[in-house]
Formats: sequence, structure tokens, C-alpha cells
Amino acid sequence: MTLLWITVLTLTLVTLSNCDLHNDNFDEGVNGRKVSVNYGGRASWRRAVGYKECDDNMPIRVNTNNGYKIYNADKGSQDSQPRPLSEICSEYECPKYEELNTTGCGYGARRIYGTTWITTTFSMANREVTYMEGFWKLFTYISGYNDVGAKIPMTVPVLTQVLLDASYQPLDTAFMSFYMSSDYQSTPPTPLDSAVEINEWDEDVVIYYRAFGGEGAPSDKQWEDEFTKLYQAVTKSGKTIYEGEVLTAGYTRPGFGKQRWEAIYIARDNE
Repeated sequence: MTLLWITVLTLTLVTLSNCDLHNDNFDEGVNGRKVSVNYGGRASWRRAVGYKECDDNMPIRVNTNNGYKIYNADKGSQDSQPRPLSEICSEYECPKYEELNTTGCGYGARRIYGTTWITTTFSMANREVTYMEGFWKLFTYISGYNDVGAKIPMTVPVLTQVLLDASYQPLDTAFMSFYMSSDYQSTPPTPLDSAVEINEWDEDVVIYYRAFGGEGAPSDKQWEDEFTKLYQAVTKSGKTIYEGEVLTAGYTRPGFGKQRWEAIYIARDNE
């Protein structure tokens, strides 16, 4: 069974020094100004990300004269609460899934049921160009460039899979896919572009994920930070993953409202 999904990419760090992160409220200088800092509500954050966050990774809210910004408590990187998946999937069609109970903190587990996707490839060596080329190949397919001229609704997420070598460096060929709309799950139209393929997941897949928001598309550094936290969380909980690939999911259009991105590993233990 071939799995498909998005790429490894983060935020400019902002230093928050002399912070007692165990206090609910305190003053801290940001760019030479005094502001009031407190934790953004833990319950609200848990509903948004979909799992219990570790204390070291809980964000803090920095109130300023122009509103507030959210920062990661551990590294001081500016962050924001992601849009809840349930909210997104009430507006756009998502794959059928089940959230699973987890032990520990800092990650979620989800079972994605066997489904049909459309897939294409792009080159990691020139991903700034080929990533968007791959996206448009898939978008052109759902816009009617298929054997029956079907116009298929856009679904979420956009998934990519990046394969890694023995040194955990990305291989050149990566995969991108769209979830096939439910109207065409059992009878997907045949692509007219030979670079687009129908991909059927014959089995359910269990994934471990971390969710985060932001104002635009994540940077490489931000993806690196989230994958590091995810790896530490799942291994601390005694879970095993496939280390030969990393996966990401984009649920929202960068720059348009609250965002949701997920760093993903495939579970080897298949809970």
C-alpha cells in the first residue's frame, strides 16, 4: 500500500528571557516594552490541537497595546492556536477518521480509514517550483481534466509524503495527494494526465500528529521543531513509528483565516 503526503518546512525565533513560565501572569520585556504574559487557556488549546499538550510546550499569551501574540514557552517562537479539525471538517470534506486515546502528552493519534486519493509527485531538489506544479496537476484533475469531465469538490487536507534515506535525508521524489470526494470514492474518474494516479488505501492507517497554526505557510525551521517535538513525545510514550518517511497535512489556505498544519508519523504499532 502506497502512502502519500506534504513536506518538511518554520518560524523566526523571538527571545523571551527571564520568564517564570509556571506563573499565570507576569511582566516581560518584548522589544524593550513591558507586557502582561499569561498562558492561553489550556482547555481551549487542547480542543484546538486535539490532544493534551506537554507543559514545556504550552504556549503563553503576550498582551500588547495592539492585541496579543502567542509564543511557545519552550523556545520563544511566535505561534498561534490552530483551527480545530472538527470545525474544518464541518465545512470541507475530510477523510473518515477516528481520534484515538493516547498516553503521555504532546501528540495525538488518529485512525484514517481505507480511502481513495489522487496522487502526483514532485522533486525535493527543486520543490519551490515542483511543489506548486504538483498541486496544479491535482487541481486540474478535479477541475475536469479526467475521462468523464467530472468537476470534483476540493477536499482537505493536502497531504505529502517525503521518503528518507538511512541518514534521514530526503529522497528526491516526494508525493502529494488530495482526498477523493465521497461521490467518487468507489468510482474515481481516470486521470488524463499520466503524472496523476489513483491511489487506494486498502487498509486503515494509524498516524501520530502534532497540530499548529500560524499566519502563512510554515517554514522549514517550524516543521523541524514540530517533528522534533512529535518524535520526542511518541518515543517517550513507548510508541514506534516508521522512520523512513515524514508526512505533513495542510488543512487551510495560507494567509486566509486561522490555519491548521500537522506534522505526521505513521504508527508502526497500529494501535
